[in-house]
Amino acid sequence: MKTKNKLLEKIQKTTKKHRIIASALAVLLIGASLLIGSTQTSATTTAVPTTQPMYRLYNAYSGEHFYTASTAERNSIIRGSWQWYYEGISWFSPTHSNTPVYRLYNKNAGDHHYTISKDEKDMLVKKGWRYEGIGWYSDDKKTIKVLRAYNKNAKAGSHNYTTSDAEQQNLIKNGWRNEGIGWYAAGAGKALDPVADSGIIQESNENKQQTNYLINKRKNLVDEIANDKKVAKESPFPILRSTYSNMAKMFEKKLKEFDAENPQVINLHPAVYDVWKG
Repeated sequence: MKTKNKLLEKIQKTTKKHRIIASALAVLLIGASLLIGSTQTSATTTAVPTTQPMYRLYNAYSGEHFYTASTAERNSIIRGSWQWYYEGISWFSPTHSNTPVYRLYNKNAGDHHYTISKDEKDMLVKKGWRYEGIGWYSDDKKTIKVLRAYNKNAKAGSHNYTTSDAEQQNLIKNGWRNEGIGWYAAGAGKALDPVADSGIIQESNENKQQTNYLINKRKNLVDEIANDKKVAKESPFPILRSTYSNMAKMFEKKLKEFDAENPQVINLHPAVYDVWKG
């Protein structure tokens, strides 16, 4: 009987020991599983994008195209002046590479310039351009060419940058000088998305409406002056000649006041004026 009891006691101790070992192994396995899951989740949530969109804006006053990787800067410019409107994503640049694109600004011309050439950057700085730092980066894999063209007659917006060969060729046909490859993009651009870009599109359209309003207002004043002068010159009735002559002078005064308050309108870039004058 004693031998049997000792045997049972031994079996119970062995079983208890196995249960402890099994429990410990279970805890370790669960911990390892949680650790792996946590690592995977962390890797998913901390993934860093390798490219960034390059936004392109257009200034109806100066004819300048402006490029920035900053959404905040894009929105600030559009909201800050009716002269600007948004054209979409011109290309995608790498978030970092061994080839920075330098950004400079000429306050006298109101123009920006972009280059990967340190020598060109330093030369422009010596001539009075303000260096604004690295705007973005060129793709070291040279995935897509960003073409550069120059307009010697433009005070601002004298350089244009595009991944579109059709746009480049159109500029060359219109007298721009082909300056070859400016740098490289990591991905092609995107047209405006009516849904995703609805807010910035609306603000751009409001800027265009303001431009149209001012252009048409000035045009009406110019037309009124021309019509009044014509009547004043051709009417057989002295009273009408005198009346319309005075009216022409009055509208000339209004035109002068309008131009003083809105100098941007008379200086609108010709290409924009031709499209928007209605």
